[in-house]
Amino acid sequence: MPIIDIAYCGLGGEPDDDLKNVRRFLSSVDEALICVSASKSFGLYRELTGCLLSLTASLECSERVSSQIDDLTRAAYSMPPAHGAAIVALIANTPSLSDDWIGELRAMRARLADLRAEFARSLQTVEAQVAASLVESSSGMFCTVPLKPGAARRLKIEKAIYLPESGRINLCGLCPETTARVANAISKELVT
Repeated sequence: MPIIDIAYCGLGGEPDDDLKNVRRFLSSVDEALICVSASKSFGLYRELTGCLLSLTASLECSERVSSQIDDLTRAAYSMPPAHGAAIVALIANTPSLSDDWIGELRAMRARLADLRAEFARSLQTVEAQVAASLVESSSGMFCTVPLKPGAARRLKIEKAIYLPESGRINLCGLCPETTARVANAISKELVT
């Protein structure tokens, strides 16, 4: 059964645009689980706001899946937090708030695009051409660059730059004042 994780809806493009491929995929399958998080796009990191949706082929299957989900959630917690869900519902159901939210997402995407472009420009050395291309061609909060083995540890100890060994960079952790320094340090640790 496919499981789709929608954690950054609205940070790559307009929310409807970000969901086009999900909708297209769901129209081609009989069943799937869809995990939706509002933590990033609504700024509700500490509210654990999201839901698990199921697409099933029949009402009977839907009832079985719902029963299993109920059992899992009861084992994890008795009652989910309600504050974040109430905030999302209020924003989604109030046109002026929904418009404000869409505007804020656009501003967040613009900031991420600017950071991405600056980071890619800062990686424009001969050794970092591939990484710069990878950064430029992606979208959203993260980009991934190919790091040498042990690079993340060296960057942490020697340069106070924290990232996983996978080379996944959270662009939100950059600012215009630090982007060039971070890119310069990372460019020396890239697989070329």
